Amino acid sequence: MSQGQVGMPRQYFQLPQVGRDYAVPPPQVLPQAGSDIVPKIPRALDLSTILVGGTAVVAVTGPIYGGFLTNPFSAAAQGVPTAENLYIDMVGVPGATDATANGTTVLLQPGQNFTFPWLAVGVLVRINAATSGHRVSGEVW
Repeated sequence: MSQGQVGMPRQYFQLPQVGRDYAVPPPQVLPQAGSDIVPKIPRALDLSTILVGGTAVVAVTGPIYGGFLTNPFSAAAQGVPTAENLYIDMVGVPGATDATANGTTVLLQPGQNFTFPWLAVGVLVRINAATSGHRVSGEVW
């Protein structure tokens, strides 16, 4: 920058001049049906309640393009006497104790969220908790 010059160099401030040809960017093309970037419609989880404590249920079946699952913060929202942890596994069957929250099993404490990545056809996301009737909330698309 030369002495006495303030701000950006002069070439950044040049305006188009009459009679000159300037390239115009092409119009934005909207996604076409069948494209991977077409917006998807949100839907509920396949199952959002642990039917029998300690027995995993399938919460999501692929394909999905994303989503989330929340382990509610309070016992009332979970539908159990005491708020408890939730266990999620996208590879195997999750257990229902903290000792089983390793390998591919993810532990969600009350109030925590899990974000689903893109999942292929046939991928099962299972959830488990210690108490029957434990509820979760979430959506996938």
